[in-house]
Amino acid sequence: MSSSLKQKSIKVIEFSGKEKDWKIWSRKFLAQANRKGYKNLLTGKEKIPSESAYDSAKGKKDSKEKETRRLWKLNELAFEDILLSINGTTQADKIAFNLVDNCTTSEQLDGDSKMTWDRLVHKYSPKTAPSYIQLRREFANSKLLSSDADPDKWLTNLECL
Repeated sequence: MSSSLKQKSIKVIEFSGKEKDWKIWSRKFLAQANRKGYKNLLTGKEKIPSESAYDSAKGKKDSKEKETRRLWKLNELAFEDILLSINGTTQADKIAFNLVDNCTTSEQLDGDSKMTWDRLVHKYSPKTAPSYIQLRREFANSKLLSSDADPDKWLTNLECL
């Protein structure tokens, strides 16, 4: 097999598309994003350059143009990582996938990672009063059912609420 035909496996942190899995997945994904260098694009601390800015920066050696190319490539990587993290086999996966797949703009035809992250946060992060009330109720009603039960499991469940 020639080297041009070799495939590499891609490791992704899979998201189920379920609200109950959002907190853990989003924290893990942001940790990965930090390691790969695109967390600031997702959080809005760095701006994704426009396609025209990227096109004009091609081939130039100026530090500003290099930064523009770097941010463009990081946006592509971030969008691809989010897209690949969604399996798409269940109904919840399909909803999350469509949410991500539709995050393109005239300036980012291959995907806008900031828009994608914002839409996922908006969809899956609890923001409404009923969500917070439900969490408080679950916390208040949580009990260690037996003295023989492992308290670490119970505490972990409380921390994950």
